[in-house]
Amino acid sequence: MKRFLSLLTLSTLTMGVSAQCIADFTADTSNDPIVTFTNSSTPNSPSASYWWEFGDGHVTGLENPTHTYTANGTYDVCLIYIDAQYGCTDTVCHTITITNGTSSNCNVSFSSSNNDPTFDFAAVGNGTPPYYYLWNFGDGSVGANGSTANHTYTSNGLYTVCVTLTDGTGCNSSYCSTVTVNNVVGGNNCQAMFYHSIDSLNPQTVWIQDMSQGSNLSYSWDFGDGNTSNQQYPSHTYANFGSYLVCLTVTDGQCTSTFCDTVAAYQRSSGFTINVIPAGTLGLEESHLDVVNNVYPNPVTNEANLTLAASEAMNVDVMVYDVTGQVLSKTQQHLIQGTNQLIIPTNNLESGAYLINVLDQTGTSAMVTVPFIKR
Repeated sequence: MKRFLSLLTLSTLTMGVSAQCIADFTADTSNDPIVTFTNSSTPNSPSASYWWEFGDGHVTGLENPTHTYTANGTYDVCLIYIDAQYGCTDTVCHTITITNGTSSNCNVSFSSSNNDPTFDFAAVGNGTPPYYYLWNFGDGSVGANGSTANHTYTSNGLYTVCVTLTDGTGCNSSYCSTVTVNNVVGGNNCQAMFYHSIDSLNPQTVWIQDMSQGSNLSYSWDFGDGNTSNQQYPSHTYANFGSYLVCLTVTDGQCTSTFCDTVAAYQRSSGFTINVIPAGTLGLEESHLDVVNNVYPNPVTNEANLTLAASEAMNVDVMVYDVTGQVLSKTQQHLIQGTNQLIIPTNNLESGAYLINVLDQTGTSAMVTVPFIKR
């Protein structure tokens, strides 16, 4: 007799609950590591769209998907349910455990200590020895072979540092975190930064506002699907529906900075288009929410201030994410028509880079995503 695992009995995290939409699903793990997911969201009308994140970096827009996991472990599986007919959206996450993964399981992370602008990095890897490490320090420099690395930055700014572990079976695992450099004397300052929002009238269009800082910058965009651009304000159309890691690198010839964020459109289709535009040019005709002032002060200490303009009164979910996409806090707030000031407590956050996501609870308005740094 097949074992059917109802995830309602496991650890559950629900976000963005709407009065009309309820996202939910069950998972059949009897054929571990092949898991069959059954959508049970309501009202489940013909206009509904689905976005699954399986917790291992893979996604799909199918209604009732089947997914094969390649490594043992515990995974947070999330379903984003959007119903255009009722104008609502909801997200639910459940936890599953895989014990019969089809390949070896490896993972890596690292810690850092600094005598700014010099940083020491130490990686911890698990898997099947021997281990091979590749470091990327986020400023164009790389290092290899060792689990420890030392790097001195020549320009102030925020850098994304990544380490990739390859073990003796060929299993690969990567981990990224950010470091902030403030003590380069006489160094040039540049900062790559952008945030994105989905067009409320056309869910297959994503707007990216360039927030980079510096003088005489050169731009390099990596759209995460093998395509790149050296334009400051490019447009790019993805051939397939999905989630993509978009990276922007800016340089003034001496300072180099890179910022990455995951961009996706949650409307099922053959693909979607992103448009990069100057900061502050996204008007209310494209989004019912618009950023008037970015997070200030930035870096923040005890609280982040964000000023938004709303085209109409609305209830919103305000969430803070870390760079891995984990939701660290969530509050519900009411916006009036016009200018609104949001105050988000940050005193419990560790030093690093974070994102604020504001989403209209009715699902009729685009979300806005704004980055900030905690000192």
